[in-house]
Amino acid sequence: MKGRLVMVAAVGATFALVQAHAALDVTATQSVSSSVGEIQLVQNGGKLGSKDKPVPLGDTFAVGKAWKVSIVSVNPNATATVLAENQFNDPPKAGNQFVIINTTAQYVGDDTASPWLDLDYKFLGSKGNTYSTYDDSCGVIPEPLDDVSELYPDATATGNVCFSVPTDQIGGGKIVVEDDTTFTSSAKAFFATKK
Repeated sequence: MKGRLVMVAAVGATFALVQAHAALDVTATQSVSSSVGEIQLVQNGGKLGSKDKPVPLGDTFAVGKAWKVSIVSVNPNATATVLAENQFNDPPKAGNQFVIINTTAQYVGDDTASPWLDLDYKFLGSKGNTYSTYDDSCGVIPEPLDDVSELYPDATATGNVCFSVPTDQIGGGKIVVEDDTTFTSSAKAFFATKK
């Protein structure tokens, strides 16, 4: 009888702990490597990598199950850089400017992959519009991610991605990275464009 009472008490205590944890509404995030190497907990405001809690600039974050991605830097005034890269590049359409991001992608899958085929990068403007690399194309850019060859497991690639974005939507914008080979919400992450 004493053993049953102890077991009932233990089950009751475990249930109370689960209830208390749920009441705190604490969400453990995906593994994040940052300059201090801490795993972050986000309370009452969405999980890291969401639109409301973008991954900090320079931090690495899992995008889907096969990629770890970092937005290393963002140049919001890259029009002159793009135009200087190739004499045949056209300027952005009126009201827009070119934005170049430098990104690192590590393949952690089982087979092989190419970041320029498997990862889709977009700029999310401050008014909620998204801009892809194909909208008002930048043309030839320095060190494009598109030049990266096939990657085997644990290989890393770094390159630039360019967007044409309305000038009034750059401030407060975010970078959206999605693994196009899978169709789950965990295959998309939002990244900050400023520290």
